Amino acid sequence: TNFTSHDAASYNIYANSANGTFDQLRLSLSSYGMALLSSEGTLVKNSVINGTSYGLLIYTNSNNSRIVDSFLYAPTYGVRELSGTGASKKNTVLNTTYNNNVYYTSGGTGVIEFQQYLDVRVNTTLGEGIQNANVTVFNTSGGFVLENLTNSSGWILRQNVTSHFGNYTVRYFDSPNNHTVNITHSTYGTNTTIMNISGPIIHVVTFAPANDPTDYVPLRNTSIESAMVAWISDNDTAYETPGSK
Repeated sequence: TNFTSHDAASYNIYANSANGTFDQLRLSLSSYGMALLSSEGTLVKNSVINGTSYGLLIYTNSNNSRIVDSFLYAPTYGVRELSGTGASKKNTVLNTTYNNNVYYTSGGTGVIEFQQYLDVRVNTTLGEGIQNANVTVFNTSGGFVLENLTNSSGWILRQNVTSHFGNYTVRYFDSPNNHTVNITHSTYGTNTTIMNISGPIIHVVTFAPANDPTDYVPLRNTSIESAMVAWISDNDTAYETPGSK
């Protein structure tokens, strides 16, 4: 779907289907930019959604829907969760910018999970990728998040890491701060970094090469918030947001 709507009465798009995909939406000037009603498995990506009150409304038993690589704007709240009592559903917002805050309706039990991209590369001072380095990530509570081995270029496959999630009762079960990234290699040794994953991260760890006198010492590690353009433009304005390498 490639769709543009302006100045609808209450909702530009009111989606209640299963497994629908909306791509490159441009929505503005309605009370709710977009509403998901009992929507199962809906995917919204590469979109700019504006509302005069709320950018996105997640409503009544919507479940397993994902908002990816997008922007949600509204003067009041970027996202409103209105699941109602007894509706234990989870929806995901991945690599998406939203202004202001998230509004959880009183008594609602639906969970919104906010995720960010994490890219990790392990290399030598010569710029060569280190293969089969073991990368593990733990959250702020010490809970296991992921484990992966680097490929021949020194990268792990891009991961989606939860920065925080919550509902009306408990706003943040996890914290974007203090994720621990451990890197272990049988030749080069280990490196541990504690980082904030409140935004998309490219994490690079550099070890000395095997013929260097400082063998097996992690010389440095660098974590940067990536800022690549992800296929979004609206009225000739480029929106900076992370995208795939």
